[in-house]
Amino acid sequence: MPVVLDVASGPAVLVFGVGGGLLVMVIAVLSEGLILKRLRGGSWSQALIAALLMNVVSGLLGIGFTYAIVVLLDAAGIGFAGFGSILIFLISFLLSIIIEALVLLGRRWPQPWRASLFANLVSYAMLAVIATLLFPGFWG
Repeated sequence: MPVVLDVASGPAVLVFGVGGGLLVMVIAVLSEGLILKRLRGGSWSQALIAALLMNVVSGLLGIGFTYAIVVLLDAAGIGFAGFGSILIFLISFLLSIIIEALVLLGRRWPQPWRASLFANLVSYAMLAVIATLLFPGFWG
């Protein structure tokens, strides 16, 4: 199975398959790159490289997160539909903000927490719309 990116990619692969994980990756990198470009200026290549690096790191950590959350949900008797999918989505969102802000901090990006928050607000809003349209039962 190929490695996909962003913390949300792990659950997306688990629930929707590799295609779902790749869709999350593309949406995250492009939308977050656009936000980074708008916030900082500079070149598209700088913004896309930063977005790709942010999502590679959060994606690699997201694989561990996915395993842990599946074990915890299973132990609690909670499935992926309804509350389980909402919980996974919210935790993925928060972890993405933290991990990606730390990556930007390491790259000396101006206002890394603000950039990570706005980038993830946009990408996760898009993912929520896509999940709602393509998978009507996703939220419960």
